[in-house]
Amino acid sequence: MNTTTGSTRWEFHTDEDDMVIVEAPPGTDENLRLAIETLILPFGLSSDAPRTYLQEWRRLAAEDGTGYSLGTSAAGAHRTGPDLVEIIDMYGQFEDCTIDAGQFETVLERLTAYLDNA
Repeated sequence: MNTTTGSTRWEFHTDEDDMVIVEAPPGTDENLRLAIETLILPFGLSSDAPRTYLQEWRRLAAEDGTGYSLGTSAAGAHRTGPDLVEIIDMYGQFEDCTIDAGQFETVLERLTAYLDNA
C-alpha cells in the first residue's frame, strides 16, 4: 500500500524505524498531514488501535452528534460540527487544523486496512 505517484487517497507506509508515515493526497496542506501523523503515532503497528479508536469515534457520534472529543497521547480530535473535525495539537508539533469528518473516518479506515496487511 505504498503511495503511488498521483494518488488521490491517503496512503501509509512504514519507515526503517517501524513508524507509520502518512502520505496525503496531492494538494493537502502539510500541516494537516503532520496533524494526522501525530494523532496516529501512538497506534504504532497495531491495527486494533485505529479500529477501536474509530469504533469509539462513531459511538460518540451516534450518542452526542457533535461537540465530543477523542484523543490519543499525542493529539486530540474534536467534532466541531456534523461535517468538521478539528485536530488539536498538544505538544507544539503542528498548528490546530480541520478536516472533513468523512475524510477523517476514511483516513482511519485506510490506516486500519494498511496495518491489517502490514
